[in-house]
Amino acid sequence: MCLEAHAQPERSEVPTTVGSPAHRSAVSSGNDSFTEIITANAKSQYGILGIHEVGGKIYLEIPDSLLGRDILTINRIANGWAGDKPFDPFLNFIGYSGDLANESLFRFARESDDAIVIYPLDYSSRVQADDGTLRLSANADVLPVLHSFPVLCRNRSDDGSLVDATEFLSGDNTIMTFSGSLRRKFKVGAMQPQHSVVSELEVTDGQLITSSIKTYSYNSETVRLGMHSVWFLLPVIPYEIRQPDHRVGYYTQSATDYSNPYTPQQSLRMVKRWRMEPRPEDREAYFRGEMVEPAKPLVIYIDPAMPEAWVPYMIQGINDWQPALEQAGFKNAIRGERVPPGMESRMMGDARYPMVCYKPSRVRNATAELVTDPRSGEILNAHIAWHHGAMANIIQWGAVMGAIHRPELRGDNTDTAFMGTMIRKIIAHEVGHVLGLVHNFGASSTVQVENLRNSGWLATNPISPSIMDYVRVNYVAQPEDSVSLPGLIPRIGPYDRWAIEWGYRIHPPHDGIKTSILLEEWTSKKLHDPNLWYGDEDRVDDPRCQAEDLGDDPVVAATYGMANLERLADSLSDWNRGKGHSHLRYTYLFDQYANYVKHAAVALNGDEERCRAALAFLNRYFFTYPPWFPASDPQRVLPSELEGAMTRLMREIIPLLLARTAGRPDGPFAFDMQDMLFASDSGPAAAAAFRRGMQVAYTETLTGMLSDKAAAEFPTLTHEARLRLSMAADDLLQWLSDELDVTTDLLQKTHLSALIHQLTNKLN
Repeated sequence: MCLEAHAQPERSEVPTTVGSPAHRSAVSSGNDSFTEIITANAKSQYGILGIHEVGGKIYLEIPDSLLGRDILTINRIANGWAGDKPFDPFLNFIGYSGDLANESLFRFARESDDAIVIYPLDYSSRVQADDGTLRLSANADVLPVLHSFPVLCRNRSDDGSLVDATEFLSGDNTIMTFSGSLRRKFKVGAMQPQHSVVSELEVTDGQLITSSIKTYSYNSETVRLGMHSVWFLLPVIPYEIRQPDHRVGYYTQSATDYSNPYTPQQSLRMVKRWRMEPRPEDREAYFRGEMVEPAKPLVIYIDPAMPEAWVPYMIQGINDWQPALEQAGFKNAIRGERVPPGMESRMMGDARYPMVCYKPSRVRNATAELVTDPRSGEILNAHIAWHHGAMANIIQWGAVMGAIHRPELRGDNTDTAFMGTMIRKIIAHEVGHVLGLVHNFGASSTVQVENLRNSGWLATNPISPSIMDYVRVNYVAQPEDSVSLPGLIPRIGPYDRWAIEWGYRIHPPHDGIKTSILLEEWTSKKLHDPNLWYGDEDRVDDPRCQAEDLGDDPVVAATYGMANLERLADSLSDWNRGKGHSHLRYTYLFDQYANYVKHAAVALNGDEERCRAALAFLNRYFFTYPPWFPASDPQRVLPSELEGAMTRLMREIIPLLLARTAGRPDGPFAFDMQDMLFASDSGPAAAAAFRRGMQVAYTETLTGMLSDKAAAEFPTLTHEARLRLSMAADDLLQWLSDELDVTTDLLQKTHLSALIHQLTNKLN
């Protein structure tokens, strides 16, 4: 086991010295029992506790001052199996270096003079004293024991106990390996101790770090992986809690608080944020409004396995948040860095180092996760997973929204500038999560649609005020607008800077007024700018809060988007070589088309004018065969899988349209929509078949919403809405009967008869 000292990159830990000088020098003093076990040739380290390696064993010297202190352990995979191995990372998102295996909160306690135990902690119910310290809830004195260590002896200064931790540190337990839930999920078998070993130990004033190799049985195979376990000694008084505000979007930690004896229990939510504080000598300058460096800047490292071509863009995406933290009063507060040479094996999976980790996986995603102090919401560690498959998303967004502006994105060409800027944007979005921000799906709705076509406006403004919105590329801009690359791709905006200032600016107490009251007053004064509006992603029925949308009028924006899709469809055969490539581009095109249809469907919840505009849009682009769908052009053949995709889209959208139009009390919109759907359709045979499919989907949905089971499937459908749907069904039945009498086309007669039969059975 290697215990030499190594130069370490800058860490964001909170150093806390536990042991006394006497404790640290005890091994060189005279306690006979201690020195008989910890001999002169022992490899020893001191920090939050003492570690001694001797005779193939690992001993912990646990100072009395550590007993009763809260410790959070974070276990991450240091060396994963990746690829198609037993724990399928494509399904479970685990198996790569950096992946989280467990987090747990525990304490050491003296069970008797002869034993020290480890027991878990749960602060989901808590009592907080006036000085900020926490107590466990009442009657939580007897807690389950995770492990018991016989005390071998006391140290010379009699302020610490020596225990044998060999079996515990190298063994299979929830502190040192997988969480129980992951073990059950993966159906992992027993650990094979003969093939498992602690490879390295390190201790600091704030952490204990254990590196180990673990081998598990799995079906008839074995799984071998490297694991880093980091114990964080938490401060006695947790970081100051900042409670959330509905006007700013942050992740929160939840608990139930029983601190006030004169009120019922309180639901406590704590904003998740890093400990960002000025150095003691800079506090006065900070409160005077001067910009200062934080005591512990946030450094996010890039996985050494990351393809080098992406790394500069990722570092830029991290550094793009510097102005936001400057607005909160902190300079040089965040930066991206490469892992220093020689530190690759040490830092990967080590929870002291926030990391952007590379996953050679087909998953089309990038994600961020946080590990926090459950007592306060303080973020202690963060991890961004970058799957290689994320590049497929960038290629798709470039093909359907960027290629109309940038020739480099057409066909098999590679637009390095576009792809690099998109990587930078995605990493900046994930770093926003790392800083604690949740999605702001409402941000883009504050931008006037026409501004998105104005190259002058776009030169100084992002396409959305928040990079935390789901906005990919400026699909509103038309080719004649000559919009450059910065006007096509989102970047950090005014909401992002404001949200970081809200979460990280420190407000000093003033005349005994609580910080929470000062924060509320300060927030209310700031929120006069519409660009700072926060729209929760859970507001799924709010037209302003949709994913993948742009501008203050989603229907107008989608109309511009459709115009670009039509141009794109006309050019696919010219820009792409081979039928297979063209078919792939058609699937991209259809996905974007579906986004625009969904935006219009939600716009039916707007005012009467917006509702009529949405219906007109749907009639042109959804109820009617889209003109850019393959028809007579022999080179434009719709991939067969898209026919099924269109059917699924119909069955997804039509119930929403019926429920929303019938539920509106301000006009006969359900009847208007029905008239549009059953208007005669001239055009090629494909268009007629498309319209018949739409009518079948509509009739099946209508009869289903009038059935006895509708209350369970459509719980928000009111009695008045059902009455309107019943009236619409009567009208439709009459129209179908009239049409049946006059049509001479045999296929159309059969179609109309089937719809009549379905409606008649339901109405009877």
